[in-house]
Amino acid sequence: MNERDQELLTVFRSYQDKDDYLRVFFRDGEGYEMNIVSTMHAEEGGDIVADVIRVIHTAKPEFRWDEAAMNFVLSEVVKVESGDKCLFTESI
Repeated sequence: MNERDQELLTVFRSYQDKDDYLRVFFRDGEGYEMNIVSTMHAEEGGDIVADVIRVIHTAKPEFRWDEAAMNFVLSEVVKVESGDKCLFTESI
């Protein structure tokens, strides 16, 4: 696992199973508020499981769903926020 992914995984693990939600933004322009449910498979290149609280940004206006489950891999994430704090942003 590279340093970038390790840093990001540490952020997600620190919020796993907490009542706090994160705002997670992806390479494709999508953004969601979510609770992290499981990071168990992420270290081996697998996915992270989260419950989506709400969609906060989407490049596809017809795509709206709230309170759904979501699986994603670390390489898709470009930014993570909590409250007014930026916890992770991808270096360019």
